Amino acid sequence: MNEQFNLVDQEWIPCTTPSGALAFFGISETLVRAQEFAEICDESPLVTVAIHRLLLAVLHRIFGPESPEVWADIWKQGAGRFDRVQIESYLKSPRIYPRFDLFDDKYPFYQTRSLPFGEMQRTSGRPKFVKPIWQMAHELAYSDSMNLFAHFTEDTWEIRPADQAARWLVAFQAFALGGLITTEEGRKAQDGSADAGPLVKSAVALAKGDNLFQTLMLNLIHYSAEDEEPFSFRKDADVPAWEREEETRAIDRKFDGYLDLLTWQCRRVKLIPERDHAGKLLGVSGVVTMKGFQLPDNSRFGKETMVGFVRKEKAKANEDPWPPLGFRSEKSLWRNCHVLFQSQAEKSERPKTLKWIDDLRLKNGQIHLELYGMCSDRAKVFFWRHESWPLPLLYLDNALLVESLKQSLDLAECVASQSLRAAVWAAVADRLTANADQSPDSKRVGSVIDSLGADRYYWSRLELPFREFLVSLAADVEQRETRVRKWFGILREAAIGAFDETVGRLDGGRDLKAVNAGRSVLLARLRQIHDNAFGPDIKGGAA
Repeated sequence: MNEQFNLVDQEWIPCTTPSGALAFFGISETLVRAQEFAEICDESPLVTVAIHRLLLAVLHRIFGPESPEVWADIWKQGAGRFDRVQIESYLKSPRIYPRFDLFDDKYPFYQTRSLPFGEMQRTSGRPKFVKPIWQMAHELAYSDSMNLFAHFTEDTWEIRPADQAARWLVAFQAFALGGLITTEEGRKAQDGSADAGPLVKSAVALAKGDNLFQTLMLNLIHYSAEDEEPFSFRKDADVPAWEREEETRAIDRKFDGYLDLLTWQCRRVKLIPERDHAGKLLGVSGVVTMKGFQLPDNSRFGKETMVGFVRKEKAKANEDPWPPLGFRSEKSLWRNCHVLFQSQAEKSERPKTLKWIDDLRLKNGQIHLELYGMCSDRAKVFFWRHESWPLPLLYLDNALLVESLKQSLDLAECVASQSLRAAVWAAVADRLTANADQSPDSKRVGSVIDSLGADRYYWSRLELPFREFLVSLAADVEQRETRVRKWFGILREAAIGAFDETVGRLDGGRDLKAVNAGRSVLLARLRQIHDNAFGPDIKGGAA
């Protein structure tokens, strides 16, 4: 009999202990012993957040919770645990247990059993539709224009352990890239291209507690068809992917409910196992991926619970008026963090998980907010990222505090655009202009400014101070203005430091005329920004 790989009890989920040791567990032990683990942490942020969503779907299926009272009974002031009997009764029941097997004959987990392999190819000796297993992992996937992460080509074949294939599979269903895709013969016109997975271009927010149990509970939001939470759905229709009787198809459809959303199958997938002569599983070498369930346009807003949304004013007819907040190559996410903390009518919508935490009125003063995702365009991945911020819970229900935070972030943007960039422009223009009567070539000046990267130095200097400021601003609400003034002092020093690190080294530091021209603009603009924000400083401290 061929060896199988069931995710309920096989070791595949990477858990860390409070001491930092890494160990792997199945779904059952991960949930039952969640209070013993610090976190789930994979080398890929995409895998990490996708596993959390899978575990949340299991927990919602077993525990609900149908009300805050049910949730609180499990939470027990953060010292609770998930009941082993209830978890194992569900996961190891005769109907459910086989459906978590990667290679089950009828219901292979997160896969489509009937997917064709295609005709055998003479050149490769493999079926036409089968691709190397590593193509499921964005961190290994090659690109025609860049190859930063691994040296693979379409002809590179290798066997990967089943546990790794399982992690890639879960992440792939959430983060599959859109574009051209393999399809059956005669179906290219209908199924030759597919939309991206539901979490692509989204910064997925995860509220993090002191251990894995708390993390899962903080994100285990109100789930009730009667209360229409987290959105309206029919209880009898909403089931996770492994309980669906029909196979995934290449069709457009809406979410049946929250469990359907958490386990959405955007692709039809079939893993190709490798076994020895005795049937022992050696790993997975190949995969077939084709178009799966496709979401109608603009169907995530109001339903997705772990993502913030920002309204796009003057959106065109073919554009989403409420796109998700995501990672951008030119701007770190913390610079827009206030959007995640509180919703603004007709402007932004925070993740429903944070609204749930606000509704619970927890006594804990602070959690961590983890953000996972990637930056991509069409079929190319530019980067994937994991950001983490301390989040005092006061930000979730204090509008004045969030307004002070927004003011502080606006100040940071103002210093960058109106002071630092203007100063760099003045210095570079002076350096490139032969005489005072000559106008500088704006394109050439702009090119030099971009190459110097003063703004990158500036923002990188602020990442750690911002985390400290985020906590200190909420520590004493009555001292908000004082905290913001101190924050401006940090911005000032960061701008001066970024200027000195870049423009200060023009021509090896010998072009003092250009450097001094820029520095004069920098200090004058900094004083002007300070006075506009706080009023004139009679001690002259702003400059």
